[in-house]
Amino acid sequence: QEPMVSLNPAVTIGEQMAEGLRLHSAMSRAEIKERSLAMLERIQIKDPGKCLAAYPHEFSGGMRQRIMLASVMLLKPRLLIADEPTTALDTLVQRDVLDLMV
Repeated sequence: QEPMVSLNPAVTIGEQMAEGLRLHSAMSRAEIKERSLAMLERIQIKDPGKCLAAYPHEFSGGMRQRIMLASVMLLKPRLLIADEPTTALDTLVQRDVLDLMV
């Protein structure tokens, strides 16, 4: 629910997003980066490449929440339990995020 607790402030967004795919797949670094960029685009991050190189403190709470959801959804889980996944998001983005999760 609070992405600042889940995102490590000392590690870039790209490294954090890549971690799950590195641990749970045989994808190359290039494939992981490509999928991460595509997911960030799907959740409407304006500059996905810049986002991957940035740190969590450089984003608003809503943006951090979207980034956290993106990193979880990269793994394409069969079951995703989300407690208030759109709390910090504006109403226009809430529907998009929920549709993406589905």
